[in-house]
Amino acid sequence: MEPDRGASGQAGPGAGRAAALERALRIVAFCLVGLIVLGTVLALAAGAPRTARAREAAGSLAASRPAGRPGEVFLDLGSIRATTREGALVLATIAFSYDDSDAAFVEELGDKAARLRAAAVAYFSSKSRAELAPAFEGLVKAQLRERFDELLSLGSVGELWLPAFAVVD
Repeated sequence: MEPDRGASGQAGPGAGRAAALERALRIVAFCLVGLIVLGTVLALAAGAPRTARAREAAGSLAASRPAGRPGEVFLDLGSIRATTREGALVLATIAFSYDDSDAAFVEELGDKAARLRAAAVAYFSSKSRAELAPAFEGLVKAQLRERFDELLSLGSVGELWLPAFAVVD
């Protein structure tokens, strides 16, 4: 930026202030970029332990399944992010049991994981914050299970868990 030279061609008194303001703005912009990069790195690093805890929680729930009943825990939907009707953010991890002895059904689950994830997002987006309150956890699980079962043709979802679930304003 060139200094402001008035009609006489010499730098005016505001030129020094403008240069100082420009330097300050560059420093602020550099700091903001640094904070964004640092926040992204920290968020990515914190996501891995959270996913591991969700897998452990779902695994311990699956261990409580009655003996002799085949099954596995499906966790491939990942972290679900949706927005309720009034704009609250829903963060959820969904896990469910399924019969792992049926190879065709296991393949169908893998093929339809994206559709199951989209069904979960659509479900949460259709609800209000109040409808997702802890008092309605059983209903939420039952309705999610029904939606998943409608998409699956070779088998059905067993017990459904929400190892991580939060609704944030």
